[in-house]
Amino acid sequence: MMELMKLLPEDIISHIIPFTYSPQSETLLSDIRNFVETKEFITKIYGDKYEDLLPYEKNADINWLLADIMLFTKRNTNDLYRLFSYMYNDFVFTKKNICSQFNIFWSKISPNNRTNFVRLRSKPMI
Repeated sequence: MMELMKLLPEDIISHIIPFTYSPQSETLLSDIRNFVETKEFITKIYGDKYEDLLPYEKNADINWLLADIMLFTKRNTNDLYRLFSYMYNDFVFTKKNICSQFNIFWSKISPNNRTNFVRLRSKPMI
């Protein structure tokens, strides 16, 4: 890393270095941890379910997961506006692959709502 820093002009380094010492807020760090943990858990739940149910359909698990996230968001949260405004502003559906779409939508849901969604989906269905 230091070798690469030596290649940069000194005035750029003076702008970069202060950011290397700035710790992130606990709220942001908590959100990042929640994103990673809940993403791993929910993708495993859907992967296991749709691997057996629709083995011939590519990305069936992520497609169903995105649909369920949108329904959950519409019914249970105030995150819907953020989800759809982002989707329309950045043309997520036309420019991004399905896994990127999931990451974008999952990041737009609040940590509490992510946890609630995982809790609902991890209950056995009758």
